[in-house]
Formats: sequence, structure tokens, C-alpha cells
Amino acid sequence: PPAWLARLDAAARSTKGPCAPCVVVAHPAHDYGPATKLVGAVEALRSDLELLEKAGSDREKAVVVAADDDHEWEPFALATLLHVGFSSSKPVG
Repeated sequence: PPAWLARLDAAARSTKGPCAPCVVVAHPAHDYGPATKLVGAVEALRSDLELLEKAGSDREKAVVVAADDDHEWEPFALATLLHVGFSSSKPVG
């Protein structure tokens, strides 16, 4: 991964708090093409019990948000996505 991404992951993992690390940079063992961003997150939750604990200890209820790094996102984008996702019975995406 790029150095800035490795620094982000290290900083998130060293942060203390109820959801820390709130951001995790997963490094999947295989490249699954466009699905890698989602498959990598699922692999990380399956293989890292500490990470799964931070995600609520329930694989069925864990929230995975995938975003492309070639876009600039508004600071409130994730909060908006989660709000709409949790307040609607329809899938968001």
C-alpha cells in the first residue's frame, strides 16, 4: 500500500476509544479484481478476532463501507451513508 495509507492504518490502530480502530486498511492475500475492496474487508473480519470484537462481535451485523480512493469524499459522506442505511429498509448503494 502507499505510505500514506500505511500511516493511516497505523494511526487508527494505535488510537484508543470505543470503536478504535475506526478505520482499518486491509491487505488481502489475493487480488479479486473490483471485488477486492469488499472481499478484503470480509477476510479481515474473519481473520482478526480483535477487529471483529471492535466491529461488535457479530459478523452478521458488521458494517463494511467500501469507497474508491480516486474520489474526494465530503467529510460527512460516511455519516450520511450510515444514517440513510440504518433508517431505511431498502439497501443503500
